[in-house]
Amino acid sequence: MPGSRPSFFNPLGDVTQFIFTHLTSPNRDSLDHSFFKCLAESFNKYGNKSLYCMWILYEPFVLFSKADAVKELLKGTAINEKSWVYDFTKALFGTGLLTSGGTKWKSRRKLLNPCFHTDILKDFQEVFNKHAQKLANFFKRETENEFTYIDTPLKLSTLDMICG
Repeated sequence: MPGSRPSFFNPLGDVTQFIFTHLTSPNRDSLDHSFFKCLAESFNKYGNKSLYCMWILYEPFVLFSKADAVKELLKGTAINEKSWVYDFTKALFGTGLLTSGGTKWKSRRKLLNPCFHTDILKDFQEVFNKHAQKLANFFKRETENEFTYIDTPLKLSTLDMICG
């Protein structure tokens, strides 16, 4: 699989690149911006592949860079247990659809499936289109700038779409 390789002498793996990026940033970006810069660099390096691997604490993290690969993952019916990494997220997110595994994941997924049926989503198409157009107009204006942080506009647009 494309991506970095683990090293005995580097237990942090790709975290070292993240730390280096953060510490050498001229304006000391926030940690999340440094993290996304590292992801963007790895995507630029391996983005022509469907998926690639990053290593953190000798644990492989598989990243998907093509929609086809994500589609194959999501349409799979195999139930897999979550990695130990998800144990840390349970304090923040609880055991919802993203963090639970096994039979708990399967039962919750079954409950949510009808909510995302195409007939249901068609009713919201007008709302999605309206807010997507607002977001596209924002990005069009922002293309005049050299750099734009997109996290806040994306969060606000998502919230607008959810609230209708």
